[in-house]
Amino acid sequence: MNKQVFNITPLYEKEALQEINIKKASGWDGIKPKLLKLAAPGIAKSLTGLYNCCISKAEWLTEWKKGEWAPVLKDKDCTNIRNYRPITVLNAVNKIFETLVTTTKNCLRSSLLIGGEADVKLLY
Repeated sequence: MNKQVFNITPLYEKEALQEINIKKASGWDGIKPKLLKLAAPGIAKSLTGLYNCCISKAEWLTEWKKGEWAPVLKDKDCTNIRNYRPITVLNAVNKIFETLVTTTKNCLRSSLLIGGEADVKLLY
């Protein structure tokens, strides 16, 4: 039995969309963070429903786990292969979901700490 401890609200989702860094790269889905930010008023409610469905089922969509590796230059010499480091570019919808879940869980954990309890496990 899944016990849902928290929900993400459309207002909280809209705020997260407004705070997204538009300079970040888009992932494999091609959805640019700037587009999500501009469309925030119209898509917040739909994304909130999708995110809360994932939370209530304790599932993470397989497509959101995909990422693309990209080489990033560490030093000025672009001819030396050792001057590159790999990064994984994830899609923005997944990044927002991760941020919302982490922030919400941390807020809940902080509000549930009573009388010196060290940690609280959240079940969902």
